[in-house]
Amino acid sequence: MDILSLQLFRVAVIPAATTQCPALDVRGYDVIGVQKDATLPGTSLTFFGTFDGVGVSGSLPQIFDASNAAVTITTTTLTAALHLFQQVKELRGLNQFALATNSAPAGAINVVIGLRWIT
Repeated sequence: MDILSLQLFRVAVIPAATTQCPALDVRGYDVIGVQKDATLPGTSLTFFGTFDGVGVSGSLPQIFDASNAAVTITTTTLTAALHLFQQVKELRGLNQFALATNSAPAGAINVVIGLRWIT
């Protein structure tokens, strides 16, 4: 099986006037990247997820690393960017995944999520 057959891309939509996308079902895949376009406002992306698909009080908990630091990336405004996560083990083996920006968009924004099949 070639490497491309192991990869999948999903679109997360951050609705207008909100900061977080609805949960995506990512069972069987590791989150390996995020691609945003220049219209996504804010300067950071924060990640949320669950292993069991249940969440906490109906929402996904924020993901923290082993040092108890939030799994967040700094991004740039007004430019498109592709962020790859080769060493972020906290984004592996999740049941559901979501992301949030620190500034709500005026209109709905699409963010492409790169996934790799867990073999």
